[in-house]
Amino acid sequence: MNIIAEFCQNHNGNIDVLLNMVKLAAQAGATFGKIQCIYAEDLIYRPQFEEGLLDNGIQRCIKRPYKEEYNRLKQLELSLYEQRRFIQACEDYGLIPMTTIFSQARIYETHQLGYKHIKVASYDSSSYSLLSTIFDLFPNIYISTGATYDDEILSLARFLDSRTSNSSIFHCVTKYPLDPEDANLNRIKYLRKLFPVVGYSDHSNIHIYGLEAVFAAIYLGVDVIESHFTILGISETKDGPVSISPTNLAHIKTFSLMDKVDQYNYLESHFPSWRRCLGSQTRQLSDIELLNRDYYRGRFGTRRNSCPLPLSQSNWIRNYEGLQ
Repeated sequence: MNIIAEFCQNHNGNIDVLLNMVKLAAQAGATFGKIQCIYAEDLIYRPQFEEGLLDNGIQRCIKRPYKEEYNRLKQLELSLYEQRRFIQACEDYGLIPMTTIFSQARIYETHQLGYKHIKVASYDSSSYSLLSTIFDLFPNIYISTGATYDDEILSLARFLDSRTSNSSIFHCVTKYPLDPEDANLNRIKYLRKLFPVVGYSDHSNIHIYGLEAVFAAIYLGVDVIESHFTILGISETKDGPVSISPTNLAHIKTFSLMDKVDQYNYLESHFPSWRRCLGSQTRQLSDIELLNRDYYRGRFGTRRNSCPLPLSQSNWIRNYEGLQ
């Protein structure tokens, strides 16, 4: 079983923190080290999220003002040069480098950096223009399916039938942080009927529930586990509450190597309520998932003055060297 250490923006835009995360994740047993290809200038202004919407006490639209989000994301960016250092560090420590692409305009520069493994977030699992371009360039694609309807899953399965790239589909629930009762890990069984390789991307509140959902997913037989990873304090990053430590990651690795009998006995003795994570194979999306789906779909875009065409090799090298 493979383990993705999702560094996300837990580096706070500090390359030295990120490189230390790479080292410690590798030592703890991760297979992949992953960052996110997020740029503030790709953020789209959408007026409905400036104030949000409450209707008779019911939240219909979340509040996430553009300027505040732009400034937050700007501080977390990694330059192309820093991404190259990240890739090199992963290779030096034996991790496979991975990134998530959110915008068509970032695909080619990401390809030219040398990535071979690309993650597609849940909200882009039906963005077939984005997916088609990614599949044309990268040999290994990983797609999350949080806040996704069953008909969208079926459409994705048909889309992937004609593709030759290796693809992995992840069950996840787009609630941050996630309670065990909302994990619905039996969804993994549903995805197994449609896709050959299935993973689980976890957003549990590690500091309250520990690794209960992760261990239950491993026991159910997922091929890949993705967990947010940090070496900073719980309050030092936005994703701190849902992020595992190096010690947690090492524990995941150890549990993944147990046989099924030992895994079951461990769950029974350490997490006697673990079956609350199972839920059902199909279900209605919760209100919070629908709110998140509404916000995150269309959050990033390719602006008119952005060119999603490939940079020539010489021009890219010139641009890259200028960042050093």
